[in-house]
Amino acid sequence: MPLEFDASPAVFDFGRNAVIFTAMNGRRLIRFRVTRHALASMVKRPVGSEIEMIDAYKSHAERIHEIAERKFRQRLIDTDGTVLVIQRDVD
Repeated sequence: MPLEFDASPAVFDFGRNAVIFTAMNGRRLIRFRVTRHALASMVKRPVGSEIEMIDAYKSHAERIHEIAERKFRQRLIDTDGTVLVIQRDVD
């Protein structure tokens, strides 16, 4: 069953310096996080502010979701249960 990425907006996580987004796997909510470095690599420039990070996520959401789903299917899940998309994943 493919993941259904949530229509709720992505949010900036100040503590982790990343953008958080979610998807549903059946009735189970899955959390994802994409790092500042991954977003900067995708837009080919530094992303300094929260707004720039959210904009970078929105511009590349389809590709980020593909990477996130692949990592989820491979069970590459962080210790806190979040699937993390990092720079190496997008390069």
